[in-house]
Amino acid sequence: MEKKTLGQRLFINRDFGLLFWGRLVSQVGDGIHYLALTWLVLDLTGSGTALGTLLLVSSLPMVLLAPFTGVLADLWDRKTIVVSMDVVRGLVILALGFIHKQGYLTMPILYGATVLSSLCGVLFGPAISAAVPGLVKKEELVKANSLNSLSRAATQIIGPVAGAFILGTTGYYGAFLINGTAFCFPPYRRCSSASPSSPGGRRTLLSSTRGHSSSAASKKVSVICGRMQV
Repeated sequence: MEKKTLGQRLFINRDFGLLFWGRLVSQVGDGIHYLALTWLVLDLTGSGTALGTLLLVSSLPMVLLAPFTGVLADLWDRKTIVVSMDVVRGLVILALGFIHKQGYLTMPILYGATVLSSLCGVLFGPAISAAVPGLVKKEELVKANSLNSLSRAATQIIGPVAGAFILGTTGYYGAFLINGTAFCFPPYRRCSSASPSSPGGRRTLLSSTRGHSSSAASKKVSVICGRMQV
């Protein structure tokens, strides 16, 4: 019987462990980012209306694109989606930090950056969730989902606490710099191109099998169209 390392006992396998830590960093980063934005808007405007508008703007991508993100996650390479969305979010946050340091940050810039960051989050979520079954064996799915639930619950506490600490010690510029840099180097960039779920050879990690994905997406579209015709 193969002896498992401590990392494998805790996180099932190396690739799922990288995915777990990458998702944890991303979710904590979201908590830090929105806490920093909340205080920044109040500092810039002193207006509850401006803050409410920012929160409304941040929800628009989810409302408009939620019905399509699952299909996109099936059609596109999942590793590309996950890594690129984190990197784009990191660059947006870094840009906000540098613009704020130069004294040119305005509410329209914040609104635009928030929409772009939220759009990345909308595409990121379904892609990383759909990747999990390809990283673990069928009998390990319950443990994998439990770890993901633990990650989500933990980050609801860790994110605001970490954000308050970073804001208090480094200010807005430091918070944007630290958070943006963390987003630009997600741990799952180092995931191998293999998955333990394939008995005869390991298939692409985080990426969909294109033929299967396209077929599945086509079936979804056909079913929807058929129901509309009826």
